[in-house]
Amino acid sequence: MYKGILFVGLIYLLVGCGGGGPSSGSEVVGDNNLTEDVDPYLGKWERNCIPVETDSPIYEDEMEPFVGLYWSEKITINTDSIHLKWELFDDSGCDSLSGIFADLMEIIDFENLGGEILEKNALESAGGWEFIHYYVVDESVLTVHLIDVHLVDDRLYKVEFTGDVDEGAPLGEGYTVNFNKYYTRVLD
Repeated sequence: MYKGILFVGLIYLLVGCGGGGPSSGSEVVGDNNLTEDVDPYLGKWERNCIPVETDSPIYEDEMEPFVGLYWSEKITINTDSIHLKWELFDDSGCDSLSGIFADLMEIIDFENLGGEILEKNALESAGGWEFIHYYVVDESVLTVHLIDVHLVDDRLYKVEFTGDVDEGAPLGEGYTVNFNKYYTRVLD
């Protein structure tokens, strides 16, 4: 049970996003040369085989059971919903699911996280980078959470809250784009 609580806490730490896509933001519709704006954030994104301790070094004591494990995140952004999938692996090739993860899957369905987008705001980070702030009602164990991402080409970068957690922050203030943590677009 303790490992389950730690793992859910780990998910809260890792729920940032980032990325982009090759789309110009508008696509030609039909033969009339009419254009339709296409949200470049839409689509499938992934972060593959990242050492767990790389994403959350400040919680070293709590992360002890997960040291040496690898993390994979997948996110699908639709017009009205976001779906997330997390997996934990024993090996750096992400070929062998961790036994800890398999046990937790019996309690929490980490393959079907996410839900309806309640709110979507374009904001500016502390460094002046525009990012999208998604407020999602989760259909599973994590009832409500935020997903903040900055798009550059085919990378969706995670935006992290770096302000005072106790005080909170107005939207946009206290947020920093982390260019070391990103998703890449998955082409079907």
